[in-house]
Amino acid sequence: MAATKQRAAAFVPVRLSSSRLPEKHLKLIGTRLLISWVIHRLKAAHELDEIVICTTSEKQNEKLKEITDLEHVSLFVYDGNPDDVVGRLTAASVKHNADICVLASGDCPLLSSETIDLMVRMLKENPEADNVLFSDIDGRLPIHEGIIVSRRTLWELADKFSDTPALREHQFPVFLRNVYPDKFSHIKNIYVRDDDIFYSISHRISIDTPDDLKFINRLYTMLQTAGEEFNLRNAIAAIFKNPDIVNINKHVYRKTLEDVTVRVVFFVAGDNNHLQLSIEVADVLVNRYGIGVRVLTFDESSKKIIEESGLRADVSAADRLVDFHKEFPFNAVVIDTDSNTHKLIDSIKKSVNAKVIILSEHGGAENSAKEIFQVLGN
Repeated sequence: MAATKQRAAAFVPVRLSSSRLPEKHLKLIGTRLLISWVIHRLKAAHELDEIVICTTSEKQNEKLKEITDLEHVSLFVYDGNPDDVVGRLTAASVKHNADICVLASGDCPLLSSETIDLMVRMLKENPEADNVLFSDIDGRLPIHEGIIVSRRTLWELADKFSDTPALREHQFPVFLRNVYPDKFSHIKNIYVRDDDIFYSISHRISIDTPDDLKFINRLYTMLQTAGEEFNLRNAIAAIFKNPDIVNINKHVYRKTLEDVTVRVVFFVAGDNNHLQLSIEVADVLVNRYGIGVRVLTFDESSKKIIEESGLRADVSAADRLVDFHKEFPFNAVVIDTDSNTHKLIDSIKKSVNAKVIILSEHGGAENSAKEIFQVLGN
């Protein structure tokens, strides 16, 4: 009697509301969007029966429908809590009837299709196993980011026992961190030793901030100039040949499960010097401290300059802060010193519960960002 075919599907969590790099999945890397690179990698995997982009019912995510139609992949829209990643992925796996579930990061354009195939095959060939993990080499794990390969039954179990917001808002920490050992004691992990090249370097290859995007685009340009394909193997080789390239984003803060989301609004009403300083300080907060930033300004020309830097900008006035806070629940407002300071501070304090910080013109962007970060921590 023939063995029952095990259906494998890739599930890609995507929301367009990133506070550090707005709509990052729609940013270009060379000639393709980030999300299109992710789909391209998954289409190259031979062991997958379906690719499912998993988003939420928030209005800004409606843009994904056109992309999934063009790419001929599935779109799953979750109507539950937008922050419930575990619920969203588990519901998608049930809806699409997957036996083997591949969680593939929507932030990583350098996913390895060969590695995904290897991990899926291991589960298919080991029916007693529930989850595939990477073996280490002398304590070092491979460079891959955002790949989890498990049976759907494990995802369903994780959904059942992920009982705090922190456990639900991230990608299955309840079993990856073994939070409740007694609930998962019967789960069997198997380990894969990947190709040595993937263990040869440790550097972030996902895109969370403007500096990450600069790094990946620089890699892409280098490989194109050399006439080489943009893929993970060639990217690793390029980094070895050009080690200084990692300085572009080696300082970027990598968020952890324990991090609390912090958001800051910059209110810029001054001249170009004030605008440029605000952009530089905001850039440090995003990349070095992992803080979400939006910038409010008074005119379209300033908005264009801000958005060209990779930040999200809106043309607005102080009297709209209450509505804006509902959309982007910020912890602090940073005001440039050229604004009508006292009047603006009074207006903010009357309308929202947030700290008000005056941006200093002295000390440079690094010091100003550090001071803001310290105020936010108090």
